[in-house]
Amino acid sequence: MDYSVPLEVNGQISYILYVKDTKEELTSITHSVLVIILQALLLAVLITFVIGYLLSRTITVPIINLTKRAEHLAAGDFESIAPSAANDEIGRLNNTFRHMAATLHDSMEDVNAEKTKVETILQNMTDGSLAFNLDGSLLHINPEAQHMIDRTYIADLTFDSFFKEINADIAIGDLLYLQQDQPEERQVQLNGRILRLSFAAITSDNRAAGI
Repeated sequence: MDYSVPLEVNGQISYILYVKDTKEELTSITHSVLVIILQALLLAVLITFVIGYLLSRTITVPIINLTKRAEHLAAGDFESIAPSAANDEIGRLNNTFRHMAATLHDSMEDVNAEKTKVETILQNMTDGSLAFNLDGSLLHINPEAQHMIDRTYIADLTFDSFFKEINADIAIGDLLYLQQDQPEERQVQLNGRILRLSFAAITSDNRAAGI
């Protein structure tokens, strides 16, 4: 940034004024402005990060806590979800989970009560009762049935092998499409006694689940 100006004395150019600027001041100002802009930018990024982290914590922490409570709920701990006083989405979700846990707990209590009743009836009925799943594995046998077939060890008892052993002439594959009101009947001689066998399908969602 050099500049020269002629100076006249009595109509003649006697001097030349020469101005030379190294731009040091302009460069210094520009540098200072850039430093200020960078500092402001870094500060804005830092503030944004802190605010974003705090905001994310207000969302993620309740969700993490709710997830842990849901895991406890899945494990059978129905009392782990405390009520939330928050009126936001997370608070309402928490209270919905709590209501669901209470409803599920009541349903489980009803199911367990019914299961206990059925087991008590089966265990004390005078007819022998056995239940098998679709693989032929034994699900249930009451004391009367165990007495009738004269077995103390039942861990190896499977449908096809047992009824083949007593000459019942039936396999589990023959019974998968039985109607509930049309049981299959067999009569066999076992341990000096005549046993009348009645086979009925166990259904779930209109599909065979066992015998």
